[in-house]
Amino acid sequence: MKKLLILSIIAIVALTGCGTSKGDDALGNKFTIKSITKGDGLNADVYVLVDKKSGVNYYWINAGYGKSLCPIYDKEGKVIIDKVEQE
Repeated sequence: MKKLLILSIIAIVALTGCGTSKGDDALGNKFTIKSITKGDGLNADVYVLVDKKSGVNYYWINAGYGKSLCPIYDKEGKVIIDKVEQE
């Protein structure tokens, strides 16, 4: 299970890219913010994001210079997906 999680994270980073284009924020315009839990300076800010195209839910953890993007799984091990309206 650990190997699958690590491979999933690597695949997500490879598919979404690490850089941002000029004028975009750190996440570009690929996600919608679903919720935010702000840290108190010692703790990280935790965002729940939804991919605009696929509807997959992610945790975006922002702790100083460290950042992490990880898909959210339900208790059965399936990725949580919200319904997305097609443009």
